[in-house]
Formats: sequence, structure tokens, C-alpha cells
Amino acid sequence: MSNAREFIDFWIENSVYAVEQYRTVGASQDVAELTRRLVEAAEGQGISETELRAEVGDISDYIEGRLTFTIVDVTADDSKAQVWIAPAKPSQALTLVLAAVSEGWTAEVLDVVLPVEQQRTFEELKLEPCDVYKVAE
Repeated sequence: MSNAREFIDFWIENSVYAVEQYRTVGASQDVAELTRRLVEAAEGQGISETELRAEVGDISDYIEGRLTFTIVDVTADDSKAQVWIAPAKPSQALTLVLAAVSEGWTAEVLDVVLPVEQQRTFEELKLEPCDVYKVAE
């Protein structure tokens, strides 16, 4: 994994949230502002914007995808795969999904950015901050 990718993953995990739980005041979740802050923070660590783009493509699109839903791949005891979504940052989504499935199942966050149309479909579910939803088996 490149330094740029490690930085992006760390920064996203600690700076981008799908929703603010309980409507508490927090950092800006404006895509343009977050993009500016990510690029600025990366440059402070000696990572160029070009290196960031090489890892994730369009930075704004990547961040926008993280503001909506996290996709989690779940494996049941019988080794059948399921896909779940949660309106939360990756570490929280993983915890929420694991709490919703049977004990002993495994889960991992998928590193995908949803197309806008898919995001809109999931938004129609009107999930609350701690909700999870099984998309497919």
C-alpha cells in the first residue's frame, strides 16, 4: 500500500462522517471543504495532490461517496456472502453490521464509491445513523 493510500484511508476514517449522530455540531461535511482539507493535510505530509488522484481518481467524488454509505461484505457461517450498507464511517459501519448479524460471521468494509444513482436509491431507504440494511445475498 502506498503512503498516499495509507494517508487517504487514515484521513477519511478520522475526518469524513456519513452523518452526524444525534445532530451534534461537528466539523464541516461540505465536499469542497473536505477536499481542500485533505489535499492541504497531505501536502503537509509531503504527499502531492497528483499522488492522491493516482490512488482514488477524483478526490471530491471519492469523498462524496464516503459521506453517504459504507458498503460491508459479510460472510455467514455457511460461507454465503451478503452485502450490507450503513450510513456511517467505515469502522462504525463494520461494528453496526457485525452487531446485526449472527455471532461468528465475518465482515469487511468494501472500498467502493457508489454511483450517484445508487446513492439516491439508498437514500430513499431513509436510514437513521445507527441503522444497517442488507442489500443482497
